[in-house]
Amino acid sequence: MKYDALNVGEGELSFGLDQFKEIVKNSTLAFVSCNISVENSQAGSPFLPYVVKKMDGIRVAVTGVANTVFFNEEMLNKEKIKVNSPVESLKRILPELKQRADVIILLSHLGYDGTKNLIQNAAPGDIDVAVVGHGLNILNEPEKINNTVIIQNSMKGEYLGLLNLTISIADLSVKDYGGRLIPLTDDHPEHKEALKVMTEYTEAIAKYSGAKIR
Repeated sequence: MKYDALNVGEGELSFGLDQFKEIVKNSTLAFVSCNISVENSQAGSPFLPYVVKKMDGIRVAVTGVANTVFFNEEMLNKEKIKVNSPVESLKRILPELKQRADVIILLSHLGYDGTKNLIQNAAPGDIDVAVVGHGLNILNEPEKINNTVIIQNSMKGEYLGLLNLTISIADLSVKDYGGRLIPLTDDHPEHKEALKVMTEYTEAIAKYSGAKIR
């Protein structure tokens, strides 16, 4: 899919910090989070607070937040990982993002209500786009709250989310937007290499667990 950035949530840290660092080392993705940090790390944090991409002359900043309640407390203590307040972390980093970028995109692992509350309390008018993750809610069309365009896709890759932004050349602000969810149905052909990897994985799981492949 050639993604530019991925928000770090509890799933990325399920197998510990060393495994996550290995994933980061072997990936071209930028793993972003402005509210996750490693305490007393001499090697530096594997979490980027944000990334800035230049697209057709427009500077686009992407940052991410995760919910503190989703993480395993025992794992956090063992790995010396700290998940800070999303509100305070976003407030702290926004002045720098506004200096370095024309458009600010937030990848939120707070669910729909949590993202809405975050925008209203921490960043009214400062975030251009919020991409919502974690939760069962689906937005068939984008919504706008406090000048922030909010989009949310489904779980399990059932849809491909499409968002179009119209940027003003005069002041590089978002002047218009539109989007939709595109169903990924049986009409779309399988990706042969991805299907091969998934098949090998499910067969290995079945072999070692005795579970049936579905």
